[in-house]
Amino acid sequence: MKKVILSIMTAAAMCVCSHAEAKVTVTPLGEKPESTMQKKVSNANILVNEDFSAWENGSIDEPEWGEPFATYDNTNINPEFTHGEQWTGNKCYAAGGACALRTFDPMSSAYIATPKMDYSGSLVITFLAKYQLVEWEDEDGSKWHWTGSSINLEFENDGGNVFETNENEDIRDAGQLANVITSIRLYENDGWCEVKVELDNYSAYNDASLIFFTSAGILIDDIKITSSIDNFIASPII
Repeated sequence: MKKVILSIMTAAAMCVCSHAEAKVTVTPLGEKPESTMQKKVSNANILVNEDFSAWENGSIDEPEWGEPFATYDNTNINPEFTHGEQWTGNKCYAAGGACALRTFDPMSSAYIATPKMDYSGSLVITFLAKYQLVEWEDEDGSKWHWTGSSINLEFENDGGNVFETNENEDIRDAGQLANVITSIRLYENDGWCEVKVELDNYSAYNDASLIFFTSAGILIDDIKITSSIDNFIASPII
């Protein structure tokens, strides 16, 4: 990845041409910046504001692999360590004020999921992400690792519904990946990157979560999700 801002404009997936296109911006930063979490926020439009400041064990270079916050699929994370309740995950570890996601099995993703609520409307999702080394040893003693990692974003709710958004219709056609918003590839030389995703979600499920997942390893921090209060575009679902 070059040291420039990469903007990826995905095609509108919905049938009406007036829908705005989903937009993903990845900005390589190199070094990790100071936390951007706002201590005083408006509940009207800021849905999630998590800086993992309570995940103090371990460090960016060596996360606390021995004491996971979540080890099994859909594990509830102790709310004492998050800003807001109902965070869940799988294979989540403390990394000195950041969240480390790591799995050795690509078929069993490591992920963290935001609290359940209505994420409809015009959304802006921002977070910091960094490649995390996942290294293993084969029977001959040779060491191997993935040279890159992907961080993926996906909507999910208890009913397994398909969310109506302006995401890429090619991804929507993939069936089980129907709710994937974007997949971003990161490499060791990228350092920390700031990711900004702008999209419209027309599905007002009140039990929705946004899933951040990887099939290898990723460091993630400063997750913030806002919804426009003057551009409500979804109808409540009964």
